[in-house]
Amino acid sequence: MQRTATRALQALAVMAGCLVVRASAAASDYPYPGVFTNFARKTYDAFSPTLKEVACYEHLFVQDENGDFTTYVLDGLQWLRDRKIVYLVLSKGHCDFFPHAGIEQCSVEDVSDGKKSEAFSRLGGLGALGVEERIYPSEQALLTDRGVDAIRVKCGSVEAIKPFLGTENIGKGPCHEPGKEGEECYYEPSATPSYNDMVGAELRRIRDVIQKK
Repeated sequence: MQRTATRALQALAVMAGCLVVRASAAASDYPYPGVFTNFARKTYDAFSPTLKEVACYEHLFVQDENGDFTTYVLDGLQWLRDRKIVYLVLSKGHCDFFPHAGIEQCSVEDVSDGKKSEAFSRLGGLGALGVEERIYPSEQALLTDRGVDAIRVKCGSVEAIKPFLGTENIGKGPCHEPGKEGEECYYEPSATPSYNDMVGAELRRIRDVIQKK
């Protein structure tokens, strides 16, 4: 089945690069190892309570205790067609944490084309929904506080998600969207359009399989 490119995944790729971020704390000092996802605060606040519980299962990242991470995106076509849960690799990298400033700095590599970038995040406190943070796409943006308020949501456990994490990389190719011709797009592995309660119902089923509920 042919995969089509969508603007949503392009935005996701940018966010994944910006939201998952290198600095000089010891491995044991890294504050948030585990499975997480990030959303811009405005986006997450607009979700229904039901959707907030499961939205992280569309894309997520696994962060090790030493700061290494891998970002994954759900292959929604495999789920809808075969009821098989597979996560494709979107990016990899390493984050360090400067505890005195509360700043996380990350090196990110896009696995589809090897493009590398740096991003920064100012981590706040752990709230009821997750870790509050402010995302900066560059050092200059950090210095001038031109960032985006976001929330880092915990997404189950590494042990539960690990059997579903694939090794296949998501690919890039020519865009076919009107107005995007000539650009490079990620091939859409998901048949779901955008976050809504219908999508949430599918993500809930996926969550229940992963968490064995």
